[in-house]
Amino acid sequence: MSEYSWTEEGTLYSEEYSDLYFSDGHGLEETKHVFIEGNNITARLQENDLVIGELGFGTGLNFLATWKNWADNGRAHRLTFISCEKHPLSLSLLADSHEHFPELAELSLQLRQKWPLTETGFHTLEFEQGRVVILLLLGDVVEVFKQLEAKVDAWYLDGFTPASNPEMWSEDVFKQIAWHSHKGTTLTSYTAAGFVRRGLKAVGFEISRVKGHGKKLHMTSGVYQGHVKNPLSLKPWFQLPQARKPQRVAVIGAGMAGLNCAWSLSRLGVEVSVYDKHRKPAAEASGNLRGMMFPMISKKPDRLGLFTEMGAAYSLNQFKELGLSIEEGLLEFAADERKEQRFQESVKRYSPDYIKLLSATEVHEKFGIQAPCPAMWHANAVSLSPLEYADALIENGAFELFLNSEVFSLQEDQQKWLVESRHGTKEYDCVVIASACESTRFVAGVPLRKTRGQLLELEREQFKDFPKQGLNFINYLAPVDKNKCLLGATFQPDDEDESLRVEDTQELLSTLHSFFPDMLKNIEPEDVSGRVSFRAMLRDYFPVIGPVHDDRAYQGRYADIKHGKPVSTYEPAVYRPGLYLSTGHGSRGLTLSPLAGAYLARQIVDGLSILPVEHVEAVHPARFCIQKLRKNK
Repeated sequence: MSEYSWTEEGTLYSEEYSDLYFSDGHGLEETKHVFIEGNNITARLQENDLVIGELGFGTGLNFLATWKNWADNGRAHRLTFISCEKHPLSLSLLADSHEHFPELAELSLQLRQKWPLTETGFHTLEFEQGRVVILLLLGDVVEVFKQLEAKVDAWYLDGFTPASNPEMWSEDVFKQIAWHSHKGTTLTSYTAAGFVRRGLKAVGFEISRVKGHGKKLHMTSGVYQGHVKNPLSLKPWFQLPQARKPQRVAVIGAGMAGLNCAWSLSRLGVEVSVYDKHRKPAAEASGNLRGMMFPMISKKPDRLGLFTEMGAAYSLNQFKELGLSIEEGLLEFAADERKEQRFQESVKRYSPDYIKLLSATEVHEKFGIQAPCPAMWHANAVSLSPLEYADALIENGAFELFLNSEVFSLQEDQQKWLVESRHGTKEYDCVVIASACESTRFVAGVPLRKTRGQLLELEREQFKDFPKQGLNFINYLAPVDKNKCLLGATFQPDDEDESLRVEDTQELLSTLHSFFPDMLKNIEPEDVSGRVSFRAMLRDYFPVIGPVHDDRAYQGRYADIKHGKPVSTYEPAVYRPGLYLSTGHGSRGLTLSPLAGAYLARQIVDGLSILPVEHVEAVHPARFCIQKLRKNK
């Protein structure tokens, strides 16, 4: 039996759950009656930004109808739609389902263009210049909501029928709905089953049975009046500060991290100023001629691999929205047996439209490249110009850019920040420090490692066989244009030599020759030009993204954390008000800094976290302080 089938009316049907994805013939009308009218969405969006939570994304009909309602009624405020889905549909099934709703054709096409091709993680899809956002939670409903640190204003309870999918209507799910609600949060559901109404009432909702759609006599409506759980799942020392809703924010650093923070903040209506000591943006590691964006495919699901998958999906959508010139597709070679084994195991978890493992023979047949090992084909990886990317962020972001403007001092003054540069001293509500290793000038305690990377520029005439796509092996080779390739990069932590070294040039050329002996002509290291840049990295390979903690308060509040006291006995975190970090992205700047910017912007403006709890904690600036306190004897 197939997992999906179609009814005679052409409606998608789940064989696993024995239920329709939407009602035959009148799915859109039911969505409008049950969810949009039932939660008074139209009027509420006229008054405030709205966060809608949904159980069961399915074909996306409820989201598309709500988006259409937003577009037809003034586009007054921001719409955020948080929806979970355990079994995300393929693009082809989505497309076939969307054909039933021609009035939603334009919106449904935009949705499919940004649809993630993985089946795990939190995926942020932005539309309408960021004023309409989906936070798509892929996985089991209880598990993904345990990872969500956000409150919802209105709930669409739209899982498959309780009789065929009882897990979606369990006590654990009702608790998650309540915990992610505040006083006055509403909910509606097409079902009026007694145990559902009783279960929702038990967790704090005032429940009513109201008129259903069409021939259905009743549906469920509710308003939350119970205990408000806050915070949700974050440990006290990682609990995020309340949103400041700032008017003016300063960003220090005009590389990928800083420009992405500025771009995302400006989309949320914040006045932003970016400061950089260089005469042009992206002047350091962000200014390489070419960069690669692709996820780290791990042998088994792990935090870092999942983080890069979420980041890569967000980055790709952003690149396309900005209209960048990008080359899609990348070959990542199995440099040793361990990596080959990892590829063989990991590829089982993904769609072949996302990654595909190719033998050395297949690589040669498809791409004309002679290589000694198999390679992973990343269909959604990207090679692009970071400099063009920086220009696009500046052109499309409504923020002020101060170049050749080093920040001399940063001082807190009664919940405000004073930023002193050659342009004078200006006052801001918040400051984001995104200046790579120089971030430690302003914030101590972050063990950033300055990592040297030497790159080479190879001309077309130096090749026997000029590559047509990006190659990642021990190093990487990326075509810059039809006449030049970038070969990089060495990885040399704690090495601050700015000069181009002949021995490093020889090492890079030798490594390339060992993998692809028929690619380069015989060239001398002295005949190759290059560049040295420095990346900020950390030993745990995660960047640092989030609010800056008050170190003295942490030393006092969490001094005995090593004794294993119950987490509930500790007071919440104390922060330096309005001070944030985005640094340490290392060689994954193109993969992670766009998502980091979006995460920080929402955190600063409205407090909604678009990252799972496990990743909020993994990137939190206070993690190093907590690690030290745990080790103290």
